[in-house]
Amino acid sequence: MGSFTRWLSDLFGAARAESIEKDGYSLKEETRLEMQIIAIQSAVGLICSAVEQFRFRTFLKGEEVKNGEYFLWNYSPNKLQNSTQFLQDWVETLIYNNEALVVEIGGQLFVAESFLAQQKGIDAQILTNITVNGERIADKKAEEVLYFKLSNKDIQPLLVSLCHQYEGVIEKAISSYERATSDKGILNIGAAKRGPIDHGEYQKELLEHRFKNFFSAKSAVLPLHEGYTYTSHTRPVRNTSEINDVKTLSDEIYNRVGQAFKIPPALLRGETAQSGDVIDRFLRFCVREFSTKLTKEITKKRYGEKAFMEGSFLTVDTAMVEISGIFASADKLDKSIGCGLLCIDEVREKIGELALNTEISRKHVMTKNYGNMEEEEKNE
Repeated sequence: MGSFTRWLSDLFGAARAESIEKDGYSLKEETRLEMQIIAIQSAVGLICSAVEQFRFRTFLKGEEVKNGEYFLWNYSPNKLQNSTQFLQDWVETLIYNNEALVVEIGGQLFVAESFLAQQKGIDAQILTNITVNGERIADKKAEEVLYFKLSNKDIQPLLVSLCHQYEGVIEKAISSYERATSDKGILNIGAAKRGPIDHGEYQKELLEHRFKNFFSAKSAVLPLHEGYTYTSHTRPVRNTSEINDVKTLSDEIYNRVGQAFKIPPALLRGETAQSGDVIDRFLRFCVREFSTKLTKEITKKRYGEKAFMEGSFLTVDTAMVEISGIFASADKLDKSIGCGLLCIDEVREKIGELALNTEISRKHVMTKNYGNMEEEEKNE
């Protein structure tokens, strides 16, 4: 029974509610299930959980340092938030709006609640109508702020529209199941008992109250006066096909949301038996996109080309998110060094670490088991 039908039933009784719907007074657009909100928020939660573990590493002229910039990004972007809360705001804003703006005010970083980006030809972008914590601030040039865009095409409206279509089908499946499992019947009233004077009140009481209590009770007996005959009239339930339809369609919503945000649908649905490949795909195609956006925009705007060429920059380290993947690949990394394919510095760069730039780390070596058999025989 839908929410509107249930409300009618409570107000007028089940029989009267059914009559009202049949006459065309039912609400055509009921409240949506909003399953896409749950699915999208699940995606946001997963991404936030990963982004919270990012470690911002700062370098000054080739040396890793822990300066004010390091503390700003790793612990306290502003006086109102710690880095975890700040990054959660950034991720949610970026996902829901397809863009996010970070502004610096008095040495503090804030995620803007709203703004308007204006692009005039090839000139610098101008950000206007910027609001931070409910307060309007002055317009900014592009080089004065950190501007992030999730994708060139905002898929949110398309995704919501698609999910609403799925929800409409789900509601019909639920309605079909409820109709199949609800109690229905036919009440025959003898010709001699139809007089509104003698039995009008009894019929009203019977239809609006007694049958309602009878259908809602687990076990009940319904006494009927002479001349009244009730015959049950229900169609057989198609096993659990309607419930399976609901589950299939619900999974389809998660599939589409997962596809949109590059999250494996099984992971988004919270299925516990996750393979390493599923986690790896989530980290590789989804999480790293966010770390790359942060690294490039921060280094570009807060350091610049000259400082970067001198070895001063910021990088986002995802090792804490991908730590299991690194250890799982340890034997392969060892092999790539031992066979002489890569040196230590080359391996470090491939896993996101900085090169050591020492004589040993730049040297290619090969273990003895890769040596030439003829050379080994001479040594013997």
